[in-house]
Amino acid sequence: MPFHANDYPEFVCIVSAYSRLCYKQVATELRLAISVAGALKTAHRMTESDS
Repeated sequence: MPFHANDYPEFVCIVSAYSRLCYKQVATELRLAISVAGALKTAHRMTESDS
């Protein structure tokens, strides 16, 4: 049974909205993780230069 998007417009709409939401969430978390990693690296460098 082939899957046709035309047969399930609501389903396709929900999936596309959900994937967009997921993408936004992942992008936000990635940005957060990168900034945290940057801050940790900076803090690590600071403690190294102190000693």
